[in-house]
Amino acid sequence: MSQGSGAGAGSFSDLTLIKKRVQEGKPWHQIAAEMEQSPVVLRIRYYVLEPWLRQGMGHRSSVARSESLSGFAKKLDEIFEAMVKDEPQLSLATVQGWYDQILLYSRRTRHNVKRQRERETLLSTPTWTPEMDAKLLKMESEGESWAAIEDELGMQYEDCLRRLHYARKMKQRLHGPDGVTPQSSIVRLHQHYDLLARQIWTPEIDEVIVRMREGETESTWATIGAMVSVDPGLCCSRYHSVLRPLVESVWSERKTKQLRHLVGLGESWDTISSTLGLPKQACRMHWKETRTDVIAGSGENLAISQRVAKEVESRLNKHGRIERFYTCQDWGELLDMTSRTSSVQGWKRRQLDWLNQHPAWPEWAENVLIQLVLRKGLNAWEEIATAVNMDSRMNMGKALSTRTVTATECRMHWKNLDMPVQRTFDSREWTASTRYSFWSAWFWCREKQQSNKVMGGQQGDEQFWNKVAREMGMPGGGEQCLVFFEDSVRGLPALDDKTITDHANQQIHNAQEKATQQGLVLRPKHWSVVFQNIVRQCKSRLGEVEWKKVAVQMSEHQWSTHKYTLDRDTDTSAFVNSIEWHWRHIHKDAGPPWSHSELKLLEQGIRECGFRWKDIWQKYLPWRTSSMIRPRWYRLPDCATRITVDEYETLLQAVDEQQASLANIDWGKVAAKMPEGWSKQPCQRAYEASYRHFLEQTRFTAEEDQWLLQNMKPQMNGSRDWKAAVDRFSKSGISAWQYRLRWCQLTDTLVS
Repeated sequence: MSQGSGAGAGSFSDLTLIKKRVQEGKPWHQIAAEMEQSPVVLRIRYYVLEPWLRQGMGHRSSVARSESLSGFAKKLDEIFEAMVKDEPQLSLATVQGWYDQILLYSRRTRHNVKRQRERETLLSTPTWTPEMDAKLLKMESEGESWAAIEDELGMQYEDCLRRLHYARKMKQRLHGPDGVTPQSSIVRLHQHYDLLARQIWTPEIDEVIVRMREGETESTWATIGAMVSVDPGLCCSRYHSVLRPLVESVWSERKTKQLRHLVGLGESWDTISSTLGLPKQACRMHWKETRTDVIAGSGENLAISQRVAKEVESRLNKHGRIERFYTCQDWGELLDMTSRTSSVQGWKRRQLDWLNQHPAWPEWAENVLIQLVLRKGLNAWEEIATAVNMDSRMNMGKALSTRTVTATECRMHWKNLDMPVQRTFDSREWTASTRYSFWSAWFWCREKQQSNKVMGGQQGDEQFWNKVAREMGMPGGGEQCLVFFEDSVRGLPALDDKTITDHANQQIHNAQEKATQQGLVLRPKHWSVVFQNIVRQCKSRLGEVEWKKVAVQMSEHQWSTHKYTLDRDTDTSAFVNSIEWHWRHIHKDAGPPWSHSELKLLEQGIRECGFRWKDIWQKYLPWRTSSMIRPRWYRLPDCATRITVDEYETLLQAVDEQQASLANIDWGKVAAKMPEGWSKQPCQRAYEASYRHFLEQTRFTAEEDQWLLQNMKPQMNGSRDWKAAVDRFSKSGISAWQYRLRWCQLTDTLVS
């Protein structure tokens, strides 16, 4: 072993050099070759010792702290020397144990230093009087310079600026009568309440609050606050959280479970309060306390972490492709649920709880996942998950939390990175005919379940709403039906059987009148798909369409679905004109013929933007018009825009089995292995939107590779601006996701 590696195995002399090389962007194997050490040792020393020294050794005021750090350094020397010598007794568990001790000591050191700084700041805070506050506000409003304010008040600029914010807040909290100046308001506020001092509660004050609140004439909080000279809001919080009798004792385990159940159903706090017989504020406070305990039990309380908020904010639209969390897909698989609640609010709350306990992936972890998938493919998820967790332990200094990811999470997150799907449940996009079809199908399904007394929307489960969606001709649209139902009945005075039935009949009547007056109706897509198939069957030998025959066939199709139909007189000229206009609209208004690449962009836009046609037009098809995009979507299969994880992997495996170039792939054989509904062209377009096609067909220049290595550095929030590469090489036509894949290829420094 060389002298350099033996001397530097546990010392701190070369730590500055390691840090400098890392900041320069050099890979670990080059740094290891320069210092004649193992890259594993260097990574551990950098990610453990560097933040430890920066946060702990920087404060040498305590002799005990310095001695403790020296002791830890000596133990680390032994670990590093053993790793250099490849000692067989040294296991990964031993190194991980030392990691935990060092991290715990580092956290305690940071906490003690933070407390000491806060204590010193409080002791050195200058004393302000109401007269000084009034003078500060007056001079600032008159436009006096800060130098004059400092001389007049005898305070530093930072103290004056900080106090100005406090004074403005206090002025807004107290509104005096007419003629009261802002300066006198500050003085009066100090006379009423000492807002900057922490309130000290005495038995006498508590007795007055309870007596006035629970007396024969219940006093308002403003009156109570004026009596005890305390802020009314503090009095209210004190009463409900501490003083009210039996508040602490009523929260048994059974009542807590009942509270969680009601909140999970999405009930309002007024309903929960009346059901439990407790104040609304007490229920809300107990829910927050129990919910925080559940989240904190798995580690750091991520629900209120500002670091997580910044991390999440930095991930929004980071590829220039995604506008929402692409980790929020396939919740049934992630949450291991067989059914869902009947409330959208409860469903969203469960999603939020899952996100709080499973934070979003940091960018460096995603880069590791990308590099592993590029190496090992899509058939080694267990091995990939193990490697990601190993790298997370190596990068504990950068990680927001030390959680363990599973193979299922890696598999799903990779698909969401490569081909995200933005699901849209906006019921406002439903046309009048779609709304009519919904209520008709709802009536039919409700009559089928009359014997079980199941009322859809209140007691109906996921199976009921999926059945409604199938009757409408919308397979897989059960959640959309539930959202529309809850939006529609939200304003009703009551949610009993009779009220909802009358509301449904009124909706059907309104839809019939609107369709009769309008004449030409733009039908929903699920109706349009059946309609187009019938038109192709009803063409004459000369290629002309017999529209009356089509109208009869559509009538038979609608009556066979359920007994309610939008067009009662389907043999009238109005209905014939309506369906003929719909056919011309979806074929002529789509503009010139669409190319293969344009259809790929349209499908990509629907996957990532939902049915926001204006956004799709601006981001993906600016040379078209928004009025052309939707008619073309009517004739586009939905399988490629709603591709699932299983379909994604099946498609790539079917292409790999042929072992042919892109020009020689038999897409008919690929479509035969896909689920029902897939055909040749959607399979080809979906494959060409995957990372496999990008790696095979995209060619990067030496200038692009050099620019990525030199300029793609982490920003303040730890993420990289991948869109900057698109702006730099705008003429290449390469997306931000493709540049990220290339960067991961160039910087693949994972330890095997």
